[in-house]
Amino acid sequence: MERDISLLYDRLHKEIYNSRVPQADEMPVCVSKDGRPAGAKSYMWIYRTGKMHNAAPIVLYEYQKIRNSSHPREFLKNYSGTVVTDGYQVYHSLEEEREDLRIAVCWSHARRRFANVVKALGKEKAKGTLANDALKQIAAIYKVEGLLSEISSEERQKQRQLTVKTLVEAFFAWVKQHQNAVLPKSETGKGFTYCLNQEKYLKVFQRMEMFRLTIMLTKEVFVASASEDVTGILLIQLMELRPVLLFIVLQKQQKQII
Repeated sequence: MERDISLLYDRLHKEIYNSRVPQADEMPVCVSKDGRPAGAKSYMWIYRTGKMHNAAPIVLYEYQKIRNSSHPREFLKNYSGTVVTDGYQVYHSLEEEREDLRIAVCWSHARRRFANVVKALGKEKAKGTLANDALKQIAAIYKVEGLLSEISSEERQKQRQLTVKTLVEAFFAWVKQHQNAVLPKSETGKGFTYCLNQEKYLKVFQRMEMFRLTIMLTKEVFVASASEDVTGILLIQLMELRPVLLFIVLQKQQKQII
């Protein structure tokens, strides 16, 4: 049984390699029985096929006690291409180690702190705030990019240079202009800092024909794994083969919220 599961996992792992622009993420989890004090923080590393994958989406979860670069380095060691991630420095370090690996930071992480401000204030009170203005500009980038989703990859790339690139450059120029207008430790200030620190990686999608600007669905799938939108869930503990593996084959696309 364990051998069969291991072979299936390895096959799904290869399918993620073969997909176009896979996604990688990590999130903290609390585990009560792993030889450490109850509530000790561990991490679930999450890898999934990207938006351009034509077959049923595949998601692989790998439980680890620590959050260092050894885990994604091992998982991605035979992959060449672009991976969509958050701004965690570990992924950037992997890119620096290899010439055949490129990291593209997801825009959903860039908008998150601004969205937190608007949610806390409410839509009416948030009007006119820098956080709300930032969200509007990011939404405009998504909207124009969405209009390009159904055309050929070559034409999409041409149109990006005419439309999306202008919006992206305007957004970063605006952030730089207003960065000093807010406290660095405020939620909006942290959002500005994140965007500027990740500017290089947030712009990667503009240069790629086989890339669609979308939100990452790694954590969302983990949270929604018990919902009716996800089927085919299997949880296996393979203490001899790997620490703990949770892998999910999605048979239905997750709902996307921008």
